[in-house]
Amino acid sequence: LPGTEFDVPNYADGVGTVFVVNTGQTATIKTITVNVPTTGFLVLMGSVEARGLGDAGNSFSELQLFDETSNTTVAGAGYVKYVEYNTLTIQGVLPVSTGTRTLSLKIKAHSGSGGQVWYYSNSGSFVAMFFPVRY
Repeated sequence: LPGTEFDVPNYADGVGTVFVVNTGQTATIKTITVNVPTTGFLVLMGSVEARGLGDAGNSFSELQLFDETSNTTVAGAGYVKYVEYNTLTIQGVLPVSTGTRTLSLKIKAHSGSGGQVWYYSNSGSFVAMFFPVRY
C-alpha cells in the first residue's frame, strides 16, 4: 500500500542481543522511510522489550518517535524504573505533505544514579500508516 511501511521482529531469530543505553544517551531501535503520496497524516506505532535500571530506583527512560527528515521528536512516552523486561509502547500522528519521510523509533535513558535502559535488539516494532486528508 502507498504510504505504509513497517519493520517488525522475526522471533524465529530469537530476541537478539541486549543493548545498553547509559544515562543521557539515546539509541535508535528502528528506522523506516515512507513515501507519502499526497498531503495527509502518518499514524505511527512503536514498541520494544526493555528494562530500566538505576542504583537508587530512580531510572527513567523515554521511548520516542523521531522525524529524521525535520530533525524533531514527534512524540515521547516516559517510563519509570521497571525491573523486569516489559513491552514499552508509543503512538503518534504526524501531519505530512507529499514526499519521502524518514522516521525512527528511539529510546533515551534519563536521570538517575547509574540509570540505564537495556533492550533486546530483535524486539523492536515500528509501523507507519498513511491517511490522506479528506475534504
